[in-house]
Amino acid sequence: MSTGQRKKEYLKYVEQKGNLESYSPIALKIKQVAEDPNASAADLANVILHDHALTTKVLKLANSSYYAHYRRQITTLTHAIVLMGFNTIRNMALTLSIIERFQRGGITSKFDMRQFWIHSLSAAICATRLAEKVGYKAKEEAYVAGFLHDLGRLAIGAFTPIDYEKIYEREARGIPSLQAELQIIGVYHSEVGAHLARQWNFPETLVNVIEGHHRIGMTEDKRSGDALIDIVFIANLMAHRIFPSDRGGKVYIRDLKRQALFWFRLQGEEVDDIIESVKSDIIETAEELAIPVSGRDIKSMQQRTIAQDAEETPPEIKPEDRKEFDSLRAALHRKEIENKLMLELTRAYLSATSSEEVLTCLTESIYRHGLFTKVLLMQVNRSDGVLEATLGYGVPSQQTVKGLFCRFSNEENLFIQTMNKGKPELVVDVTKPVYQDRLGRDFIKDFNIGIFAAVPIVLRDQAEAVLIVGYPSGDLIITDEMVETVDTLAQQAGIAMERFVK
Repeated sequence: MSTGQRKKEYLKYVEQKGNLESYSPIALKIKQVAEDPNASAADLANVILHDHALTTKVLKLANSSYYAHYRRQITTLTHAIVLMGFNTIRNMALTLSIIERFQRGGITSKFDMRQFWIHSLSAAICATRLAEKVGYKAKEEAYVAGFLHDLGRLAIGAFTPIDYEKIYEREARGIPSLQAELQIIGVYHSEVGAHLARQWNFPETLVNVIEGHHRIGMTEDKRSGDALIDIVFIANLMAHRIFPSDRGGKVYIRDLKRQALFWFRLQGEEVDDIIESVKSDIIETAEELAIPVSGRDIKSMQQRTIAQDAEETPPEIKPEDRKEFDSLRAALHRKEIENKLMLELTRAYLSATSSEEVLTCLTESIYRHGLFTKVLLMQVNRSDGVLEATLGYGVPSQQTVKGLFCRFSNEENLFIQTMNKGKPELVVDVTKPVYQDRLGRDFIKDFNIGIFAAVPIVLRDQAEAVLIVGYPSGDLIITDEMVETVDTLAQQAGIAMERFVK
């Protein structure tokens, strides 16, 4: 079964399991009333009041210092709804009902619920503090977005515990979480969470954050275009920095501060202030929401940051050397990503069960790590005598991809030449007349690409596919070193595919 088919079937199953009518009756009623244009604040309050525990939690959260600031205390649900709005209270109540549902059990024992709540709470508080710092007005929205960003991970553990345990086993072997998810269920937890959020009719802004909080396929120097996505992305990094998980990657403070400065013009001291405030607030926050997090849990997780804190701070750089230093640092950072990707792919290939899975891992990983914003896989179909596109990232839809192909008889075509020669080729400007026929006008138009490299994937001296990586016109550049890196990754894939060929 292809990755796309696994994804489709998995999301369909999650949709059935996540039906609010059977999943959380109180959440369903809240959703229905909040969507009724004729409903009043008292109507929504009346629904929530049927659940005493939920009522108490909503009022506590509405009055907490880290969630909303009002001049007087909110003493009734109706008052809270009038002040904070239908959507805010609805999101808040749905969030709390989700917590209550998962605390009743049914989730796999491999899922560390305490660690999950610590991370979710700290991300929520970080998102709130960041929203305040950068002037994002919907602070309550930032809180809920931070809290629910990993909804999909929770759903995987609860709805498909066996799949989660398989993902867990791969993570324990060092395979990154996102890659392990793709291998087992064909979809990322961010997509699972967004699918549920849409089904539950969450606001589109919240759905977008849940889906985009890993900024898959985006380079570090590019904003997403959605301030809340970027806020939660940084908040997520902060939360991982403050409370590292036992299998999570390291988040170094210097990298965190660099990104906070680039995106939000936050100084290092401001980042430190947010981190310290979260450390002091999280226990109180957990108590407010009746989440089972103790001081011992917090202390245990914070001990994992000691080694990271011990790293030396880079020396001060002279102003005249700053530009050269920044360029060097960017190159080293990219090389670090490339090395990490090669190790990740090695582990993924060892778990792969087919050549198709190897090619999918390669194509998706290059895009997910932000090395290129356009990635296309064209596979050799010798029975039909064509080189045909089968998978693309950074495109509007896979339907666009499926229309791209070229016949072996067209020996002038650049992709056919790349396949035949078994060597990569770099194209720096597709607008030049010489490329109109060599590439095909449909490719240039549909794939919306301006600069790219075509790299063959060779299996036992014969090309099995051509990988196309690049950027839209006028966006960044591709160096020879970058092409060499992709060529190395392609060779690695070719070697991995050998065990599936008789």
